Amino acid sequence: MYTKTELEAFKKADFSSYKINELTDVSKLDFDMTESVVSRAQKYFNKVENPYIFRVGDIGVKVNCIGSRTLGESIVNIS
Repeated sequence: MYTKTELEAFKKADFSSYKINELTDVSKLDFDMTESVVSRAQKYFNKVENPYIFRVGDIGVKVNCIGSRTLGESIVNIS
C-alpha cells in the first residue's frame, strides 16, 4: 500500500507527463468480484503505478475525487 504522502504526490501528478502506452491498462486486469472491496482495491493498488492515472484501452484516465470521497470510493464507483 501507499503512504499518505505518496498518494498526495500521485494525486497531484501532471497527467500530460505520462505516455498513454506506458500506463497500466485496467481493462486487462481481472478481479474476482466475490472478493471484498478491500481485497480488490489492494490488488488494484498493487497492479498500477499511480492509482489516480491509468488507461482503459487507448483512453487515458485521471481520477479526481469529489467532495469527501476517498480514492477507493471513487474507483469502486467507476462504471
